Amino acid sequence: MLTFIRFVLDHRGLVVAVLAALTALALWSISHGVVGSSMAKMFLADDPDYGTYLERTAVFGSHETMLVSYEGPDLLSVEALDQLEGLVRDLEGLEDMGRVQSLLDATRIAGSDGSVHIERYAGLARRSPERIPELQEELRTDPSAAGLLVSEDGRHGVVTLLLDPGKDQPAERGPALVAEILETFEAHGYPRDQLHCAGLLASVSELMAQTLHNLTRLFPLVAISVVGCVWLLFRRELPVLVAAGVSVLAVIWTMGFAIFLDPEVSIFMGLVPAVVMVVAISDTVHLWSAYALELGQGRPQREAIEVSGSEVGRACVLTSLTTLLGFLSICLVPAPAYVQLGLVLGFGSSVALLITVTAMPVVLSLVRAPEIRDPGTTPMAGLLASISHTATRHPWRVVAAFGLATVLLGYGASQVTIDADIVTRMDEDSTLRVDLRFFEENFAATNWMEVYVDLPEEVGFDDPELLGALHAYQGTLDADPGVDGVLSLTTVVADLNEALTGRSEVPEDPDALAQLLFLLEMGDEALLGQLVDDDRTTLRMMARLKTTALRTTSADVRSAQALADATLPEGVHAEALSLTGLYGDFMDEMVAGQHRGLLFAGSTIAVLMVIGLGSLRVGLWSMVPNLLPLLAVIGVASLTRPVVDSDTMIIMMMAIGIGVDDTIHFLMRFKLESRRAELGEAIRRTMDYAGRGIVLTSVILVVGFAPMALSDYFSIWLMGTYLPLALLVALAADVYLVPALATVGLLRYR
Repeated sequence: MLTFIRFVLDHRGLVVAVLAALTALALWSISHGVVGSSMAKMFLADDPDYGTYLERTAVFGSHETMLVSYEGPDLLSVEALDQLEGLVRDLEGLEDMGRVQSLLDATRIAGSDGSVHIERYAGLARRSPERIPELQEELRTDPSAAGLLVSEDGRHGVVTLLLDPGKDQPAERGPALVAEILETFEAHGYPRDQLHCAGLLASVSELMAQTLHNLTRLFPLVAISVVGCVWLLFRRELPVLVAAGVSVLAVIWTMGFAIFLDPEVSIFMGLVPAVVMVVAISDTVHLWSAYALELGQGRPQREAIEVSGSEVGRACVLTSLTTLLGFLSICLVPAPAYVQLGLVLGFGSSVALLITVTAMPVVLSLVRAPEIRDPGTTPMAGLLASISHTATRHPWRVVAAFGLATVLLGYGASQVTIDADIVTRMDEDSTLRVDLRFFEENFAATNWMEVYVDLPEEVGFDDPELLGALHAYQGTLDADPGVDGVLSLTTVVADLNEALTGRSEVPEDPDALAQLLFLLEMGDEALLGQLVDDDRTTLRMMARLKTTALRTTSADVRSAQALADATLPEGVHAEALSLTGLYGDFMDEMVAGQHRGLLFAGSTIAVLMVIGLGSLRVGLWSMVPNLLPLLAVIGVASLTRPVVDSDTMIIMMMAIGIGVDDTIHFLMRFKLESRRAELGEAIRRTMDYAGRGIVLTSVILVVGFAPMALSDYFSIWLMGTYLPLALLVALAADVYLVPALATVGLLRYR
């Protein structure tokens, strides 16, 4: 390392030129980036079941939908219908739009004098305006419209927009399309404050808004926080300027690499600049602290740069490797978003060190050495001396206290239940959550599961025995506590039969059934098209689910599939699918991948610790204080929340990679001091030299990550709460438990 530092100092012009060229290249790459968050791309891109889902939904419409609720006390008045017709016409004319469904499509089934009438509520209201109050009340209670096209109180209607299934819209098109949709509503006289949105398109638009928030607001706030913290800790311009410059370069290089991998910046990539800036600043703080101590001991400037750069640099190399492994462990989660996140953060931690050990020596050599007062007279020195005294005089008490905390946190970890809900990851006051609550209060559930029934070649969709079996299956499915209602061909047939005969069932007589299907085809071909494909070989059941939780939805889908396999006639193939359920299926794989990632990070970091510290015993025991932050995260999360979000595991991977850094700095310095002095003096010197950097970097890391707690997206909020918690626990373990374990002999070099 000393040779490298000397090379940098002797070739400053070359180093600056290379740094400038790489920075320009990174900026060029960044200029080609766009903000785009596609949930499917981030999680399900390679899932064959997702491909099947897309094929199925394309037959009947589109998987990309948006629901917009509007207010109107007289929904069936002539004026309201004229207004709605103009709106639908313009919505259908928007680019990328497929089909638009509204109250104009609501079908009324009624029987009189032994006959059945199928007609649109809108048409009947226009012909008979005097019946509008009666029709509005009937519409509000109609099972095929209530909660779907009209609210339960009859004061709100819903327009359902399905995007063109034949077009692959770019991710950044989503928010623009949402804006165009809402502008179209406003242009037709629907006040914006009375509109509420739901559906995949609205959710993705909100995710992209959060990405922009992270990039344009949280990142500057993080930058101000960490730079301000460095100023308060050092009260000098030079370390502030060096830390800011190194971290900005690290962010530019990292984002250039990220956009080189994928030009679309997702919500996960939106947090990368903040993480890289905080990690980069921690490296500069360690080097500056060491440089200041060397100057304080009377070394000449160049010698101080070389000694601090070589001794602390070796520790920084090891810490960067452990941080790299912690971030790379995220790649073991089988999702494109996490693989990319792990690669980019790993790259960022590496270039942060590279820039620090090249740019910082150059800058320090070009400015006059600052005057440094005796570090032994600072309040920090007194604090470290007090901590060292406690850890070395009462080591078993310290070990016992940490052991008790480990037991309590371990109990919490043993009670963990993991799930995720994409919608509830948004803040309670976010537009998406507010709109979701509105739909939950006024309409039916917005999470859907679909059951596709493929008919045998020899059996038609008008077979009474088949439809009777499907009707029985639907009844059992509808009775499930997690199901809010089911719509299918058998629903409509049973309603037609009830209007005609008074019996809500599928008729067993083939002629009677054929008559009802003919009436449906003549009366509402659009409704029939939602329930049967054009070839009349596949039927679709649509079940509304009461939950939006991913793994719970997945369980509901599996239950519906098992029920179909057990009850439907032989030769009838049914396939239960749900986009939310697919995410739930992926959750199981993701949690397994997170477990593998934690195991990989822990084991490889342990190997590095053994190699870097030069002792099998010391290397393995050094992992004990670094497991405490992980237990703190999962234990506190489990004890404070009934269900722990799956992204908490990602925080644990990051925590072990970042938290182990201070342990390395302490033990590598302790190894050096153990050769020069007895145990007590070696610990005191280690605390004087490395302890200052450990405390300062921990404070900066906590302050740096804390602003993320202001994010409205729960996964980012975790970064601002649980990661600082892990870092504080790591700090306590490094300054108390590590010296105590060294005192009792477990971390002592012999």
